[in-house]
Amino acid sequence: MNEQKLNEFFKKSDAREIATWIRRGLKDKNFYPLILSNQTTTTRQLKYIFKYLEANQQEKFKNAFALLASELNLKEFDDINILKDVAITIAYLGADQAIESLISIIDDKRLGYELDKNNIDYDDITQTIFAVLSGFMPSEKIKILFENLLFEKFDSQFAAQLLIGLCKNQPNNYAHYLNRFFQIEKEDPKLFKLKFILPIMEDTVTESIVGKNFYKLNSYSRERLISFLPKYIRYTSKNSFEDLSIIKKILQGFEHKEEIIKVAISLIREKLNSQTTAIYLFSKEGKLKRHSIDGIDNQNILISNKWFENEIYDLCEDDNLIVKAARPQADGFGKPQFLQVSGEKDQNILNTFEEKYLEKLGSLNCGVAVPLDGKNKTYGVLVVINKVEPGTANSYPTCSFPDKDLAWLYTVSSSVSEAISNWRRNKQRILEKDLDEFLIRASFKEPKKVYQEIVSRLISENTSFKACVLRVKDKFGLLKVAGIDIVANTPEEKARLLEERKNESISPNKDSSHPGWASNNREPSIIMISENNINTFFINKNWVETNNFQSFACFPLISRGKVVGTLSLYAAYKYDFHPSCKAFLSRITSLVASFIRRISEDETVQEAVKVMETAYRNEPTKLQTVFKTTRKALASIVSEDPLHRYDKFD
Repeated sequence: MNEQKLNEFFKKSDAREIATWIRRGLKDKNFYPLILSNQTTTTRQLKYIFKYLEANQQEKFKNAFALLASELNLKEFDDINILKDVAITIAYLGADQAIESLISIIDDKRLGYELDKNNIDYDDITQTIFAVLSGFMPSEKIKILFENLLFEKFDSQFAAQLLIGLCKNQPNNYAHYLNRFFQIEKEDPKLFKLKFILPIMEDTVTESIVGKNFYKLNSYSRERLISFLPKYIRYTSKNSFEDLSIIKKILQGFEHKEEIIKVAISLIREKLNSQTTAIYLFSKEGKLKRHSIDGIDNQNILISNKWFENEIYDLCEDDNLIVKAARPQADGFGKPQFLQVSGEKDQNILNTFEEKYLEKLGSLNCGVAVPLDGKNKTYGVLVVINKVEPGTANSYPTCSFPDKDLAWLYTVSSSVSEAISNWRRNKQRILEKDLDEFLIRASFKEPKKVYQEIVSRLISENTSFKACVLRVKDKFGLLKVAGIDIVANTPEEKARLLEERKNESISPNKDSSHPGWASNNREPSIIMISENNINTFFINKNWVETNNFQSFACFPLISRGKVVGTLSLYAAYKYDFHPSCKAFLSRITSLVASFIRRISEDETVQEAVKVMETAYRNEPTKLQTVFKTTRKALASIVSEDPLHRYDKFD
């Protein structure tokens, strides 16, 4: 059949005859004439048939496809087999009528009944059709189809499967589809049963939680995904080992500490059936403060994080389950603790706040506290209290956590620790990167503002330090305070604490204080503050005692072999300035020292320019003499740079 005969056939045939002809070709792969010898698939043959038809016949061809799509019967397996070719071709043709006819055959009135009767998998139909459509149709058009047809015509099972197919085949629109899905679910919670949402979680959890797509979703969608995680893990995992693997991957995908902790305590409470699960982290004062809690009270009501939000423990003054788990042992890390009430009351579970918890929970039968260990120290504690019957506050018959629960908890705590530690290290890298970029853009004309910004960033919530002092060497070699900041509860308290400090200049050659020692020896001075050394090395002894600082470090600021200042950091607990911290602070001090040097060089250059301009205006005949005098100052800058040579000024 050549091009002319093809057009004649279409001209004398009506849409139904053409539809029958198309159906025959779709059933028999050898039926269509090969317009081009390399068009080996039926779909390609159809495309080229369309291409060689005259314009008016092309329109009839589209109408025939629309008719064919509307007449496809999913009760017949032959029709199911040709569905993919139909979808590909009508998408290629771009016939809106044909596309809508195709979609109409899979609405809830026909598809649900016929699939049940024929025992056909939804994935085999719905995902194939829309994967094909999304490959040929513009994204915006697929979006419109999704919006107009998905929740108006289709049942929830098909909607769930369609959503999975769309997310897979149009990743750029992932957030749009998932946000819309959860918005509909919010407006009508009864529309989507849990059994339909879980397949979505199963298919998209890797992309949405572990992948970057999670942060493209709006806040409500993120909250809903997180809320389904416990049920998702129970639905997908076959054993405790698989639980641990899934939880580790999920926790590692979050970018924010609050999300890591919220998900972790929710998953742990769901798995262990504990009445409460909480995480405590060390504050800048070295005290354990409850960060988040997940649980139910004695009335089966969820416990809010605002309940007893100032729950704080002091390692020196308190002695209970939580404190014992955090207290450093010989290796510098905490130790897991487990307690079960043997009598009417056991004050060692929570000690100070026993009565408050008894009132809220109704009983205190048992508790487990596991330290959260970083690379160098314990930075928090994971605590579970009371084994209860699932979904209630009723005590479990044994009133205890079995050994398998304890082993699982200890193992999963490592994943929690690792996720939080990774977050902390990432925050450290961001702080360093941001400070580097800030110093590159910073103005030499306002060094005081720059110095103040440096010390403020170093005592931010993501560091362990409570106070920071930056000293810069002046032209007389004195270390003068250029920036200082301290953490306080209120602006008024901060102003008072800063006012109480004496900011005297230090002469490195005459003063035995830490800045002087660090400057002279060109290495950090790090100590644990005690009565034995506070009088000897601190010129602000009273200020140190008032703020109860326990640890101190002073780093020299060295650039191109010259000490240009010092950076002092204070911690309110016994902070050991471990190797990774020293490495971090060494990089920070290099950035700061480089900025101070550039300011000094800029001042030198500006001064030289002023001298030469003055000489040119007043005594031009002596300009050569002035130039030789200023050349040394300029050469002292350039000669230290390996990219320049001294003779540039000759």
